[in-house]
Parts: sequence; C-alpha cells; structure tokens
Amino acid sequence: MMARPRSVDVNGDTRERILAEAARLFSELGYQGASTRAITEAVGIKQPSLFHYFAGKEAIGQELIDRRVTMSPLLSGRFADTPDDPALDLFRLIRDETTLELAMPLDTRWLFRLPPATAELFPRWATGVDVARATTERIIRRGIESGDFIAGHPRAVLEIFDAVANESMFWSHDNHGVPPEVIAEVLLRLVITDASTIAAVAERAKESAPTLGAPTGELPAGEAPSDEEPDP
Repeated sequence: MMARPRSVDVNGDTRERILAEAARLFSELGYQGASTRAITEAVGIKQPSLFHYFAGKEAIGQELIDRRVTMSPLLSGRFADTPDDPALDLFRLIRDETTLELAMPLDTRWLFRLPPATAELFPRWATGVDVARATTERIIRRGIESGDFIAGHPRAVLEIFDAVANESMFWSHDNHGVPPEVIAEVLLRLVITDASTIAAVAERAKESAPTLGAPTGELPAGEAPSDEEPDP
C-alpha cells in the first residue's frame, strides 16, 4: 500500500519542503528507492539546487533521524519507568511512541523498515533503536518477575513484540481511525498474563498524558530559536 501523502506548504521554506518530500518518498519507495532527482521534482526545484541545502540524500536522512530521535523519550533514553507497574510502562511506551509518530510533521515511517546495510549509514538511529529495545526488554523482564507478563521465553517475547510494534508504527499512518491507546491495548495482550486487567491499565494510563518533544531548552535539529519577544 502506498503511504498517504502528507500536505506540504508549497510557499514554505525550501529546506523544510525538501525534508518533507524526501521523508514522504523514503516511506513510499524506501530510502534506496528515492533518488535526489525524485525529491527535487516533488519539491519543484532543479536537482543542483538541493545541494545548496544538503550535501546529499544521506544528509537529509541524518536530519530526519536527528529530529525523530530528539522528539522521542523512548529513542533518546528519556523514558521514565513507573515504580512497580510494568504493564502501565509498556502501555505508555507504545501509546506515546505511536502518538508521536502520528503527530510528527515529517513522515519517518521509512526508519522502521531500514535494511541492515542501509541502517549502517545512520548510527544515531541504530543507537536509538538499541536504547528503545533495551528499555522495552527491561520493562518486559520486570513484568515477568512481577508475574504481570507471561514467563516463558522472554527473548522470543521481546522479538515478537518488537516486530509487531515496528509494524504498527508503519501501519498506523494509513489507519488514523485506530487510536494509539487501542494499539497499545492490543500489543499489551501479547505479553500480559491476565487480559482482564488491561482495562484498568488503560485507565491508569489516562493519568499520564504522552510526554513528547525535545527536552526543555533543546530544539530538534534544524530548528533555530525564535527572535520574537513573548507577549507580556
């Protein structure tokens, strides 16, 4: 299925338009399948003009990754565990990351399907994925120890959970009628011991709204601070 195109402000900053169209094409065609020629045609500029803004396609990918990782508490290692409630943590982890993916102005789904050879070009993404997997594994192992999660084959549980979670990040863009909370509930069913407790977990999660965005005082890559004075 082709990805749903995101709207691009044709009167906006050329650099941002390049990022937006490149992100869309990377997700539709794959990183390797999207050429700089295709990107510039989508933006409506000549191919040499792209190099006034970026050194090449890899530099575009790097900036998209910098923004995605910076905005994600999970990928950047800022996800805060809840004491003694691994089911709530896993629910929040999926809900918050899915919410972020759907709210991002730039389409970064392509990152969840990077082939290994291409992923080597982007060490920051690889590091972010390692951090996210370590956090997820820690929460799942806590849940196994507490009896909240199924105890058999924790490595297999992690791998299956990770694979389904990645696919849900990609799929959710074309199914906006499915809320992130529902996706989190379905994924939690893969590991939870007592499915009848999921409704209570979802209710507890309402007390903690998704924490998204860059840390205080830090801007996503490529964004400059505003010179405007705050309203009195």
